[in-house]
This record gives sequence, structure tokens and C-alpha cells, in this order.
Amino acid sequence: MRKVTLRVDVDVPHSSLLKNKLRISGGCKYFDKVLKVCEEHGIKIAVMFRPLHAMPSEEIINATLEHKHEICLHADGVSVAGLSMEKRLLEEHTKVKIEGLGYHGGDLIDTLAFKVLRREKYRGNPGTPFQAMLAGFKYDATGYTNAPETPTLLNMEKNSVIVFQQHATIDWISLEKIESLFKNDYTILAFHSNYLHGYGLRKPTFPILKSIFQYIRKTDLEQLTFTQWITRYGQTLQQNKS
Repeated sequence: MRKVTLRVDVDVPHSSLLKNKLRISGGCKYFDKVLKVCEEHGIKIAVMFRPLHAMPSEEIINATLEHKHEICLHADGVSVAGLSMEKRLLEEHTKVKIEGLGYHGGDLIDTLAFKVLRREKYRGNPGTPFQAMLAGFKYDATGYTNAPETPTLLNMEKNSVIVFQQHATIDWISLEKIESLFKNDYTILAFHSNYLHGYGLRKPTFPILKSIFQYIRKTDLEQLTFTQWITRYGQTLQQNKS
């Protein structure tokens, strides 16, 4: 059976570009709309929160956990100490153990600026699975372009971390290409919650997300969070290690 994991990056405290630029604290309450559409379609997601810049409200955390979604760290830091601090902050706020992370990279403007100016500060965080491993994370779901095409166990002495393969970002995909996303045995899809109803000059991506949810429901796909994948299939990686 083919498998799919859906990851959502909650990068900003508001769905409003202006409020985010003004650095107004919002508790990510707009994320409630994502939770509602997931509930409507019976979808479970891995939610990546940024505690340093977009800490979710207690209401959002409770709703996320109530619907059995997985909470992960969207890390801004790259040092082991910095990652450990962010992990602790999110765990204290959510009251759950944070097993995995995905490094937060630059946004579209950062990417364009790096291509033009070639200055490293616009590239996004150059974190690696090694820092994630040493900071105590079970998996790294950053989605590196040079990662293997299937989840891979990385070991260093007594430490280990599972590195998940590159994901497809559905924020820019057309409705006609949805089926082509699921050509592999295991697909990881990522989207940004602040894009759903339009963000700045961006068109709303909510119709795309709903169509993908509908496709998953009507297709023979096993739906898993990252931790669920590890629980069901991670033993194979341990056997390959030995």
C-alpha cells in the first residue's frame, strides 16, 4: 500500500502579511481553519511550529492534540544548544515530547535575494541531521535535496536519527498535477498554512489543499505522521543497520 505524510509549516503568527511585518503577536489562531478542514476530511498532519517567532496559543495547541495531529519543531537555530533550547520551549508550552524537526529556511524573497546577491544570510538555515541527532531528536524531516529517496537511519557512535526524504511543496502545484504527486511508494507533502486564503499578493491555496485531501480519501493510501511511520516501519531501518 502506498503511504503519505502531510506536513504543515506554521511559520508566522498571523495569516496577514502586514501584521507579521509589524511583528504583532497572534498566537497562530488562524491555524484553526487548517484543523477544521483536516477534521472534515479525516486527515492527520505533522504540524511544525516555530516557538521563537510563532508560538501557538494554548487554544491552538489543545485543538491540535485533540485531533491527534503530531507536533514537531520548525527550528530557527542550527547549533545543538539552540536546537535543545527551542525543543525545550516547545515541550514546555505543549506538554508533549517533541520527537522531530524540520529546519526553517528562507522564504521566497530570501531565495530570490540569494540567487541575485549570493549572500549567505539569505540562504536560510544550513542545519544538518547531525545537529538534530545530538540535540536529541528522533527524526529530521527537513527534506534535503541530496537525501536518499527513502527514510534513512543515520548513526554516529551511540546516537542515531532518521532522515526523511525530500518533500513536495504543494503551495505552487496546479490542480491538474495532483495525481502526479503520488508516484512513489511513500510521499511526503508540505504546505504553509498562511498561504491558504491568500498571503500578500499570493493566490489562495485552499482549493488545492482540499483537492489533495479529497484525492487521499478516495485513493488507497495509508496516511501516517512521521512518528507513525517510524513506529510501523522504522524496525526495517534498524535491521538494515545490523
